[in-house]
Parts: sequence; structure tokens; C-alpha cells
Amino acid sequence: MNEPLRVLVLEDCAAAGDLVRQELAAAGLRVITERVDSQRAFAHALEAFAPDVVLSGCCLSHCDATAALDVWRVVRPAVPFIFVTDALDEAALVRSLRAGAADVVVKRRPTRLVSAVEAALAVRQPLRTLSRRQVQVLQFIAQGHSTREIARQLALSPKTVETHRAKVMSRLGVHHVAGLVRYAVRVGLSAPETELSDAPYAFPLTLKR
Repeated sequence: MNEPLRVLVLEDCAAAGDLVRQELAAAGLRVITERVDSQRAFAHALEAFAPDVVLSGCCLSHCDATAALDVWRVVRPAVPFIFVTDALDEAALVRSLRAGAADVVVKRRPTRLVSAVEAALAVRQPLRTLSRRQVQVLQFIAQGHSTREIARQLALSPKTVETHRAKVMSRLGVHHVAGLVRYAVRVGLSAPETELSDAPYAFPLTLKR
């Protein structure tokens, strides 16, 4: 990557943000980090800071993690979301990965953070060629919605949805819907229980340690 890696850290501890920057820099990565500690700041930074990766210190077993994922899924779902947690709760881990998180790294193993970031970025590189609307169409396709259903949800014509789908296939190098679904699941864009829209979220997000 020629440009510095833009890392958004969702964490209420300044030292944790510093540790992230140090670990990535020690691996030879040029990074620009921004740390936020509230839902409002997180949503704003997803838009304004435009991160390449999100690292969250939210507790996996607490609803804060779900809230953070909900904000991310609406605003910038193509960017990998990685949890950096104090301890590994297997049930919470499964829920987080099914909800779209790219990976979970335990804080006492910071060296794995670099490999997790690099792997998440590599598999999502093709997504950088898609527009936000095309990512939305891909999400709906992965959830099993028909062209007409997607058109209704996004207030588009069926013809426009078909055009978006064709462009997504071309840019991802995929030639059938099954391939789109497999890729969407692989990169965490498929969350069947989630209703996707452009509407902003208004729930509180507070970090707890």
C-alpha cells in the first residue's frame, strides 16, 4: 500500500490506541490512526476519517459490540472490522464473526494483530472497486433477496439493480450469483438477520472495560 494505512480505533483507553499504532509501525506499516470513544464520534469518523480498517476494543460479550457493528455495517461495511479484546469468549466470538467482524485478536497476543489486519485487507481489496450502492446490492444479494425486492428496498428500478449486479460481478471477477454470495459471506457482508438501509442509527454506544 503506497498510502499510509488509515486505522480507526474504537477504544476509551488512549494507551490502547498507542499500542495499536506501535505494533503496526513495528511491522513496517505506515499508519495514521484516529481514536474515538463514542457512537457519535465513531459514526462521524467512519465518514470523515474514511478508515482502511477498524479496530474495536468493545467488549465482545456486551451489547456495545453489537452497537458498534450495527453502525459500521450501515456506514462503511466494506472496511474490515477487527475486535481487539482482553479475553476470548467463544460464544461471543462466533456471534461477532457471524455479524460481520473480520477477526478477533486477544490483546496479550499483539503480534497477531498485524497478520489479522493484512489478511483482512487482502481479501477485501476487490471491494475497493465498488461504490457504496454496489456494496449494498451485494449485501442484499447475499441475503437472498430478488431483484425486485432489492429495487424496492433501495428505491431503484429493477433495471438499475441489474446494472449494479452486472458491474459487481465484473469488478469482483465473479460470473454467477452463487459466487457473489460466497464472496460476501467470506468478507463478512452477509448478515441475514440485519435489515439494511440508509437510515442513521440513533442508539447509544458507550464503552465499558
